[in-house]
Amino acid sequence: MLSPFLSKLQCKNSRDRQVPPEVQANLNIFFYFPPFEGVKRSPVHLSLDPKRLKTSAVPSHQVPLPDRADNTFSDRSRNRSSRAGADYTVPPGYTTLANLQADTTVNVYGVVKLFKPAWKCRGTDMCSVLMLMDPTVAESSTGLECVLFQPSVSRLPAAHKIGDIVRLHRIKISQYQGRLQAKSTRGFAAIVFDRETELPVTAEMARVSSSTFTLTQSDKETVESLKNWCDVQPVLFPPGNSITLSQINPDSYFDLTCQVLGIALHRTLDCVVLYVTDGTQPVHDLRKCTGDEYNVVEPPCNRSSHDDDVTSVFLYGSHSEVARLLVRKGGYVILHNVHSQVLKPGGSASSVLDVVKPYLELCVHRGTAFGRGISVLSADSPEVNQLKRQQNL
Repeated sequence: MLSPFLSKLQCKNSRDRQVPPEVQANLNIFFYFPPFEGVKRSPVHLSLDPKRLKTSAVPSHQVPLPDRADNTFSDRSRNRSSRAGADYTVPPGYTTLANLQADTTVNVYGVVKLFKPAWKCRGTDMCSVLMLMDPTVAESSTGLECVLFQPSVSRLPAAHKIGDIVRLHRIKISQYQGRLQAKSTRGFAAIVFDRETELPVTAEMARVSSSTFTLTQSDKETVESLKNWCDVQPVLFPPGNSITLSQINPDSYFDLTCQVLGIALHRTLDCVVLYVTDGTQPVHDLRKCTGDEYNVVEPPCNRSSHDDDVTSVFLYGSHSEVARLLVRKGGYVILHNVHSQVLKPGGSASSVLDVVKPYLELCVHRGTAFGRGISVLSADSPEVNQLKRQQNL
């Protein structure tokens, strides 16, 4: 069945001459419009979730759809990756990811391909998940999944974004569903370095899970090597999706680095509200935490005349529990996978097309899909230093 546009084109051409069959075939290809029968959704995939591929104020951290240029670049990347894999070495006592074997306990280096920030397990432990890669396994595009359990968040790897460099000591390799998986064992320890190549590889810049650790010259060279390899692999390790409050668009997903000014707890629901700021002003109307159903346990101080400087972010499910355990007033956090959800005046979720002037709620939904969660930052971290410059502090 021809589209209306093609039908008009045929009628116009028919006054002069008939459209040749071969031309008609080409037109059918270029101007075909499928009949409106609804959209059949494919299974949700982390890098191809449709809502996360929307155009926003900043480039998305998700993997772009392939085109001819991307394919050409991927070929070059594979060639570089092959050479890097052949040249890549690790210090004595460490194992490359390609040489891992089941039922062994090893030390490894890797680059974070995906991660889930720490959350509270059903028991007493905290859990986080990392997917690591190095040049020796780049061709497989799977990497090593690390499922890590520790009694406190401080004992887990402090990965803040994709591309961070991680060193793990004493992880047990086992076979799980046909692939290798790593788990923390007795004596587990972790060190994380920021992916930015301009930051020095020093003990002071390391985010560590133990106060006692060594960092030899060979370790530093390995971290530098992984940083450089990560820097030329933008498809595997895309830049972060962190934006400011002033850059928020309706119905988008992003990471938000901010300072916590106060905390409120819902009296009956598993919901925590963080009053935050990053030194910028939102351009859209945002829902504020008001009403008797919230118990403000740490109200913002000296902000009564500057309400526009305070933004409410609603955290649901296990994230509310993590916030109660870890977040403190005056501290700095990264909120991962925040959703600028569009609301109707009554509070029900709505489409942007149904609202003339969007009214948004900033929230972190339940579950850990798409890396949802909270990362608590140290006062001297690069993210905090950048945020202070943003706030003119």
